Amino acid sequence: MNAYLKNKTIIEKLLFAFLCVLNVLFLVYWIFLASNYCLHFDDAHFMWKLREYSMFEYIKEMYMTRGGNFVSYGQNAIIFSLSNLLCAYRFWPILFYCIGILLVYVTVKDVKWPIGKFDLFLIVVTFYNVYVLTSVDFAVFTWICAMSYYLYAPAICLIIKYIHEEKLAWWQSCLLFVLALFIAGNSVSISTVSFVVLLAVGLYFWHSKAWNLCKTWQMPQVQRLFFLTLFMLVAFAIVVVAPGNYSRMESECDIEQPKNVLEFIIACAKCAGMFEYMMIFYLSYYALLFALGYWIGTKSTYNYAISRRKLITIILGIYIFYVLISVMPLAYLSNGFQIQRNYTQISFFHIAGIFVMGYTLGSGKELQRLKGQVSSLFFTFFMVVIIVLNIHQDAPVAYAYRKAHEERETYLLELQNLGNKEKIYVMPYPSVSTPDAKYNILSFFGKTTNMQSIYYFSDTGYNPNEYESHIRHLLNLDFNFVLVKNDDTQK
Repeated sequence: MNAYLKNKTIIEKLLFAFLCVLNVLFLVYWIFLASNYCLHFDDAHFMWKLREYSMFEYIKEMYMTRGGNFVSYGQNAIIFSLSNLLCAYRFWPILFYCIGILLVYVTVKDVKWPIGKFDLFLIVVTFYNVYVLTSVDFAVFTWICAMSYYLYAPAICLIIKYIHEEKLAWWQSCLLFVLALFIAGNSVSISTVSFVVLLAVGLYFWHSKAWNLCKTWQMPQVQRLFFLTLFMLVAFAIVVVAPGNYSRMESECDIEQPKNVLEFIIACAKCAGMFEYMMIFYLSYYALLFALGYWIGTKSTYNYAISRRKLITIILGIYIFYVLISVMPLAYLSNGFQIQRNYTQISFFHIAGIFVMGYTLGSGKELQRLKGQVSSLFFTFFMVVIIVLNIHQDAPVAYAYRKAHEERETYLLELQNLGNKEKIYVMPYPSVSTPDAKYNILSFFGKTTNMQSIYYFSDTGYNPNEYESHIRHLLNLDFNFVLVKNDDTQK
């Protein structure tokens, strides 16, 4: 460590220390949220299902009745089977968090950065933490059956890296196809986006060989791309033809699809506009990544073949194009800004673009290095304050939510042991909403908006509902439980 700090300026040493503190605080925050998470009704559903069904039976039933995402169901079959075996489930969000950081680090570690490996790792962790914190659907982080949404964008990046390699080790080839299956066998929207990205990579290779097909095909990267795309198309077809897709569409008839081209264009504009609206409230958070990118850029001596202005324009163009193709499947499937967890991968590339623009603007500007260091230090300190406030305001909410769950579960099990068969009444769970950047900023201007939910909220109702049914199955209860009404009298 002494050797690591020896060649750093005082400001860089302070920056290093604050980044360490920031990422430790983030880890404390994530662990606290994960350790207080209580099963949402989907998680409770899959938990009891995997206790009574074999993994194959579970995957088959989901594929036939719920949807075609067979990889997602296979992943859930493993996760919830292990959770039942271990009698624990709260460690999964942290495990997936670590996998996400690892995917990003493996993607960028071989780039010739003008900083040390540990500096790079610290910045990758900082990047991933800001990504999770500012994702459109924050509660996905702890939703066990959906936390893999955070891995889609890092998986795409690593796939692109491995496609570009001239030679791959056997384990890298295996990982490449595992990631391809992970993408194509899951969300239809992310699969569609991935195919467009792969097409763009293929066109890039073709252009590099002056549009000569024979020379292009001779490239090992192109052959790898071709067979990988075929593999993904087969997996995608398995998803699309699943009977569960059509069964679920019939049961969710409240979602209207665009009826014509104009409605589709309007839906796309609505989706893209709403996403950017959600992101704009976190500009001060993204300033940290921009400043870090700028600081690293000032340490680079790379000379660009084109002007920075043109390069920034290209980056913005790629970003806008990516957002548009990303929202197209969402606009078609839901005709508006719905199913917000599908925007998680767009959030990743949103902040990646900000970091890259900072790096591009700072490249070669050695005289501006002190400016980059001071800015990075300031915004790191700002983020330390933000995450401390998050821990302060969210910790009591998360703890109260878990405590209410445990007290209700204890009460229900006690009644079950006493042989109760009658419907019983329970108090509602406390709210899991807390102020976030959007709420605080709009409140400052006297506007009202919904607060951020740190967990997906689910509870029973005044009549037995889906959540009540799954918890009843999970706890093996012989009676129903519903919320107390003001005029109800418990007998």
